[in-house]
Amino acid sequence: MILPEILEGLSPLYAIGFIVVALLLGNAALSKFHSNRLSYSSIKSLLTPAELSFYKVLEQATPSEYQVMMKVRVGDVLRVSKGVSSKRGLVLRNKINQKHFDYVLIKKSTSEIALCVELNASSHNKRSRRKRDEFLRAACKAGGVKLLEITAKRGYSKSEVKSQLLSVL
Repeated sequence: MILPEILEGLSPLYAIGFIVVALLLGNAALSKFHSNRLSYSSIKSLLTPAELSFYKVLEQATPSEYQVMMKVRVGDVLRVSKGVSSKRGLVLRNKINQKHFDYVLIKKSTSEIALCVELNASSHNKRSRRKRDEFLRAACKAGGVKLLEITAKRGYSKSEVKSQLLSVL
């Protein structure tokens, strides 16, 4: 090895200094390598303007014993039933782990899931989105989870949203 030969001729203090510099340079190179491979940028807002508009009304319309959660992964609300083969279970988990509910109402006292809410914008008219919505409805029904779908629009009435919530809660 070449490193022991280099260190052999140096005084102990220089050898330690050499090792420290080598470690620092290696760490800097590794850090640069990782930062180049992980190309991420931040998202400025969790909700779109339309989602935020609805969220504000939804919060006001929600009965006080519930809390509104945003963008909850479907896999945190539903799980694959026991007894399903591991291969089939993997397929089913992958289908739900890549999707989220727009809003989930939970009971404040227990965090029990009371209702999932989907805000259906015009994008839900696309064939792929309709298939996703159909799957989500069927998955919620199979899992015994209440799902309320609300059509996105320019403005929302607190009393109208509250009425829709209460009809399902």
